[in-house]
Parts: sequence; C-alpha cells; structure tokens
Amino acid sequence: MGPAVSIEERLVVNNPFPAFRKAGALPDNARVLFVGEPRGFLFPRRFVAPSVFDEHPLAALMETAKTPEEAVLSFRNSGFSHLLVNWGELHRLVPGYPCAPWRSPAGRANFIKLIQALEPPVLTAGPVAIYAFDLRRAPNDS
Repeated sequence: MGPAVSIEERLVVNNPFPAFRKAGALPDNARVLFVGEPRGFLFPRRFVAPSVFDEHPLAALMETAKTPEEAVLSFRNSGFSHLLVNWGELHRLVPGYPCAPWRSPAGRANFIKLIQALEPPVLTAGPVAIYAFDLRRAPNDS
C-alpha cells in the first residue's frame, strides 16, 4: 500500500489550493490576475480569474507591448499587483479553450519574456507560481 493521499490530491486537477493557502502571505492590498486558473474559491486576496471561455485580459497587451516593462506598467496602472500562473492548468486548457494570455506566436513570446522579467516568483506551490508586478525587476530594453 502506498502513501496516504488526501481526497483533495486525488480529485483536484492541477490543484491551486496549496498556493491559495500560501497566498495569505501576500500584502493585504494585493490584487491578483489569474492565468490558467479559473477557480478562485478560498483565495485570500482580491483577484480576477477570467473564465476559460473568454479571451484573457492579457492577450491584447501581449500582442502590443513592446517590452515587459510596458506590460508591467499597464497592469500596475490597472490596479494589479501580482500575476498568478497555474502552469499545469494553462497547458491543459489552452488546446481546447480561448483562455491563453496571447493570440499569436509573437504574443506567446512576449508572455514568456514578461514571466522571465518577473522571475523569481514570490510564491510557488505545485504547478502554481505567483509573480509580483515589480518594475524594479522588469528590464528596460532602451
């Protein structure tokens, strides 16, 4: 007989709840934009979790932002402080739903550049990483 596995671990695909529990360490005034994660129940801070059936709010920006710094500034100006990415769920959902935070290969490349600029995440748990929209960490390409 193998190790004991909780019902949550067996039933929840790409489980975000361990990260949600850790997210209590985020600032009280944090506002988090979710990518690849439509479930927000029990998340302890203000958040926007776009539906998998709708275009992601990042998609248009990833097509037009010239630099990661420009994208960070846009989202900070929209009141977001953090980006939550459930990498497992993003990979699972993108082939069948219009929920990717990009529209084209160029937009996908911009999203990867944004994530690289935001590294390292402020919090990780399982397939979930939370990044701070921190201008001091975003490179300036000029």
